[in-house]
Amino acid sequence: MSLSGRFALRVAAKGDVCSSVFFLGALLCALIAVNSAADEIPVDESTDANLADTDTADAKAAAEEPSTDESAVDQAASDEPSAHLVGDVIVTATRTDTLAALVASSVTVVTSEEIERRQLRFVTDVLRRVPGVDVRRNGGPGSVTSIFMRGGDSDHVLVLLAGVELNDPSSPSRAPTLSDLTTEDIERIEVVRGPQSVLYGGDAMSGVIQIF
Repeated sequence: MSLSGRFALRVAAKGDVCSSVFFLGALLCALIAVNSAADEIPVDESTDANLADTDTADAKAAAEEPSTDESAVDQAASDEPSAHLVGDVIVTATRTDTLAALVASSVTVVTSEEIERRQLRFVTDVLRRVPGVDVRRNGGPGSVTSIFMRGGDSDHVLVLLAGVELNDPSSPSRAPTLSDLTTEDIERIEVVRGPQSVLYGGDAMSGVIQIF
């Protein structure tokens, strides 16, 4: 190859190297410019704070709002006669005036205020709402009525009206006569669940109901 040809090849090689160096430099400058622009983008901190406050308020509102299930449970509980209070005096459980806090038996007391509020006409209607008491009547008002308590027979429930036994001794089942007994002039009804035979005899094997 002649001297002029060799010189031309060297010049071409140097030109390629310069072009490559120039391209890499331009690419590096472009990357630096992109990074600088990203660092200069403003961040709206107030928007993030507002979103955080909104989430906190929603969580607090959800915690304070009562659930539908709890409201339904409270409504169902209010439909049942209230159990005895600590300051109440129970007579039937011990046959003497005894504070409710000292009574070990399961007792439900239905007051005249509750009876009036529910507009209950017959005593059997009141007893139907007492937990653990099952009242069955064959027909309408005045028909034979049977009372069952804690799985026992109807003749194992003693019913008293101010101390007077209402169980019919002439009936084979000794069922109490409650079909025509209304709630007029009734002050309270005490229902004692569980065996009370020691105090009242064999008719009280399932429990005692006393009307005052």
